Amino acid sequence: MAAVLATLLLLFIVPIVYFILIKRSPKNLPPGPPAWPLIGTLLPKLKKQPHLELSKLARTYGPLMLLKFGVEPVVVASTQDAAMQVLKTHDRILSGRFAPHSVRIKGYFEHSMVWADCTDYWKMVRKIWRTELFSTKMLDAQAGIRERKVGELMGFLRRKEGEVVRFADVIFGCILNILGSVVFNNDVYDYDDEIDNEKGMKGMIRQLMVLAAIPNLADLYPLLGSSDFQGLRKASAECVTRMNESWSKIVRERRESGDHSRNDFLDVLIQQNFSDPQIDALLLVSY
Repeated sequence: MAAVLATLLLLFIVPIVYFILIKRSPKNLPPGPPAWPLIGTLLPKLKKQPHLELSKLARTYGPLMLLKFGVEPVVVASTQDAAMQVLKTHDRILSGRFAPHSVRIKGYFEHSMVWADCTDYWKMVRKIWRTELFSTKMLDAQAGIRERKVGELMGFLRRKEGEVVRFADVIFGCILNILGSVVFNNDVYDYDDEIDNEKGMKGMIRQLMVLAAIPNLADLYPLLGSSDFQGLRKASAECVTRMNESWSKIVRERRESGDHSRNDFLDVLIQQNFSDPQIDALLLVSY
């Protein structure tokens, strides 16, 4: 009981202290709807119809507007021209992205293609991704892999003729196997062992998605970030560790053998002298 009361007290006191001590009055911010202290902008329809709600607000406040989520300011670009200014014209100075506290995992966050800052390392990784995974040449070269994996899926469906099949699950599994073959030449989904799949890559990815969807008060009130009192960062870190362990043996054997004849993404990373933590972070993002 005492722990519950202490948590509730923390939820009320910390935002108030933050508001009193750290509140600023920044200038040159775009207009926006009124925001309540600590709570932020109240938009009841934002979750159900975000595009309609933001479009309606843009007609009042203009193409660039300011919202507040808790104590965090959020600038919204609501028109094509405004989006072009943000994503293309001024992309360098606006390239930083907000990283949820649950993904700020030591050893992963700083190497992540998705969450890392726009440094020389990030630019190098983006170039490798573009040339080794998503260039026209590589996509054409991977066509055989995609055809083979789709063929395996069709073979499974033929074997299950007349039986109930969870189609969404096996499609997801086919996509995972395509990615696994491209990244490190291994399947990660077994059509005939759904129990093992729930413990394996499929289950871990879904767990990360569930954790990412849980509202985190630390994202609204940054002073709560270090405490991780909801346990979301810890749970995410445990899931990331399990995913890293699922391919650590493959990475180790590939390094020890010196065999780079598979010409997959893992070979490229090893030949580029990426460290194990860097490889773990980049393989994770591949899924």
